[in-house]
Amino acid sequence: MSADSSAETPQPQAAPDPDVAALLARLASPQARDEAIANVADVLGRLAAECSDRGRVLQQIAGSISQNAANAAYFFNLASALRERGHFELAQANYARALEIDPHDAQARLALGEVLTRQGKAAEAAETYRQALDQDASCAAAHRQLGMLLLKRDELDLARVHLREAARHLEDDIELFTALGELFERTGDIDAATEAYTRAARLRPFEPDARLLCGELELQAGRWETGWREYQWRRVAENRSAWRYTLPFWDGRENVTSLLVRSERSAAADVLFAACLPDLLAQAPRCTVECHPRLVELFRQSFPEAEVVSAAGPPMEKPAAEAQVFLGSLPRRYRPTPRSASRRAAYLRAPADGIRRWRKALRQRGAGLRVGIAWRPRGDVPRQNLPPLAAWRAILAQPGLRFVCLQPDPRPDELALLEGLAPRRVDAPEGNVLSDLSERAGLIEAVDLVIAVPGVTAHLAGSLGARTVTILPLWPSWPWMARGQSVPWYEAMRLFRQARPGQWDDVFDAAAAELAAMTKNAPPPPAGLSRMVKGLDRATTRISAGGSEASP
Repeated sequence: MSADSSAETPQPQAAPDPDVAALLARLASPQARDEAIANVADVLGRLAAECSDRGRVLQQIAGSISQNAANAAYFFNLASALRERGHFELAQANYARALEIDPHDAQARLALGEVLTRQGKAAEAAETYRQALDQDASCAAAHRQLGMLLLKRDELDLARVHLREAARHLEDDIELFTALGELFERTGDIDAATEAYTRAARLRPFEPDARLLCGELELQAGRWETGWREYQWRRVAENRSAWRYTLPFWDGRENVTSLLVRSERSAAADVLFAACLPDLLAQAPRCTVECHPRLVELFRQSFPEAEVVSAAGPPMEKPAAEAQVFLGSLPRRYRPTPRSASRRAAYLRAPADGIRRWRKALRQRGAGLRVGIAWRPRGDVPRQNLPPLAAWRAILAQPGLRFVCLQPDPRPDELALLEGLAPRRVDAPEGNVLSDLSERAGLIEAVDLVIAVPGVTAHLAGSLGARTVTILPLWPSWPWMARGQSVPWYEAMRLFRQARPGQWDDVFDAAAAELAAMTKNAPPPPAGLSRMVKGLDRATTRISAGGSEASP
């Protein structure tokens, strides 16, 4: 006998359970075998999808349908697999087939709405979501999807109804609260927008983008103490080259004598945060300042005690510094509150010879109060809807003014439109001379007033201490704050804010009225500023920095 006698001796079997026996009997029928095969094929297909084996998904689930074509779940799974592969029309057909079999399948109806949306069939998608709500008025997912679709279609009142209803149930939905923030932003409810964006950001407490958004919202609201702390997350959120140098980051200690100051990689940001450089240089006199390449000459003119280098150049081999700090980290120490930033002197200086050349060129073009204008920024400006050029009519129609283009890249169609709006053409520098920010700063110093939208030109004008009017959209980027007619950064700047979405006439009418009062009552400019001269020149001109005249 072997050591394992149980292998040779039959083992007693338990009596079959009546329920198990009934199940075995049912599975023995041909119909049950087909159903079982279908279920196995469907499960295999879903497992293949989970394993990203896209090649087998459709084959397996299609096999389940061939065995049992009356099962709505199989068509749903096939449609989902097709959707994942980008076959939206086929997915739409199979979701529709699933709903023919089971019209009350809410999941299939929501999925159908999604693939319709992806195909650009917004009206059909909206109707599909409404059908889901007809069946269940409390379906939060249907309210969410319909609200987001309506938001994209600019049906803001209806979008508000559905998004708010969804938010009552989906308290942890980041995308939903981001959409609510956009909705409130576009309808002018700044407080509600801030609350929604903040809630979306706080649902992702360990994501750098979310922390940065919270910081920007706090700064925009004037709560700088917490705002600057969260703003430090930008180095991670924007994937900064923080390890370009191995220097430690400055912790703010007092007994530092040399620092490497890093650029924010944006000309506008570098200009804004350069407000703190005089404070830093008073504390650490041996600093190397890295800045946007278009600012190098201007920064060297303005901060002669510092070594100024371009951020676009190769890393320095051995920077003579004890530690490094980003420009955008300086306000946390030197501008902890809005009050601490107010009533500061101008901190940038244009080259004197450039100012003289521009003044000479402008005098040759004719008389009148010289107003520099910039109507769009260079590059993308987050969350800003800029006014159309035609909205400038109220300002450009003011008599006795001579407008000067501060736009570095004016297009021919823009200049042609300006010609029709202004009593005389806007004097525009030749070529791309204003791409050099030192030249642009010199021209800003040579005019009597600057009117600009948010961007580098507005920041330059403010940092130079020039009299400036800035035209702001309803929701500007955070440095322009959420309310008020001024910002702490720039003492000589006046803000005109959009009050209603899509409406710019009120903004420009108010700015034009202020401009008219200024030209009527203003005394002659003090020495050192550009001088007002008599007479008007209606000729079509283009000017260069050397004062030459050329045809348009």
